[in-house]
Amino acid sequence: MNFEEIKPFIRYTSRLKPSLATDEKTLKAYDNCIVYAVSGEGKIIVDDTEYTMSTGSVLMWRANQSYRICASEHEPEYIIINFDFTCEKSITNSFKITPEPPDIFNPDRISDSTIFDDRPEFNNTIYMKSARQIEDMFLGIFSEFRKPKSHMNMRTSAKMIIILSELSDTFTPDTSSKSIDKSDEIIEYIHENCIKNLTNGDIAKFFNFHPQHINKIVKRKTGYPMHKYVIMRRISKAIDLLETSKLSIAEIADKTGFQNVCHFSRYFKEFMGTSPRSYRKRVKK
Repeated sequence: MNFEEIKPFIRYTSRLKPSLATDEKTLKAYDNCIVYAVSGEGKIIVDDTEYTMSTGSVLMWRANQSYRICASEHEPEYIIINFDFTCEKSITNSFKITPEPPDIFNPDRISDSTIFDDRPEFNNTIYMKSARQIEDMFLGIFSEFRKPKSHMNMRTSAKMIIILSELSDTFTPDTSSKSIDKSDEIIEYIHENCIKNLTNGDIAKFFNFHPQHINKIVKRKTGYPMHKYVIMRRISKAIDLLETSKLSIAEIADKTGFQNVCHFSRYFKEFMGTSPRSYRKRVKK
């Protein structure tokens, strides 16, 4: 199978916060797993290889691989997504398939045995130390499963394609080594400063690039122009505050870098399809 033929099916997603009390078990999944570290730091072991999961890290492993999510005192928080690369078994195996210990694992129940011809990296474990540019895609998939709506499979599949495409790009040579060296730093800088009045010129001056080149780097890395990506980051922060705080809509607009409530509400509705107030009522029902 070639990578461009993928039609991902998201079977299940969860949010996990391992602690020192977490019961460490070695398991095997019947579908593919991809984990994004939202915050903190922890470790995941896949086929005896240990991976450090700090904020922004992504780890993907295939069905039938042994894995263990380790206990941690550094309060990691993960989004875990179980998926197939195709929709072939989206009807017969549409619900969560519980992973099992290796000694009772039944290979006949594996839901996805896709083998890639043009991207052999996807036939094994993939690890990215920093992928915060696609954090919104993980958060979006998780949010879709919290409040399922019509066409959810279509939207989550589209988000997963963006995630997998980003992973694929890490194995594609780029002609500008300087851009590669700095692209993760630029995205990290945007994440840390998105609530400020951030411009191409500000970032270009900080990293010693031409302003137009900054926009090209951000668009290549995230799929969005810099201005739109900054707005998306602000919306992501606003969503977190709407779900977890008692701040007023005006206070949230101010804390996430929007000029005023109208400005905030307009962009929020553009990206989320509803107003901030309606979103808060929906998630807190």
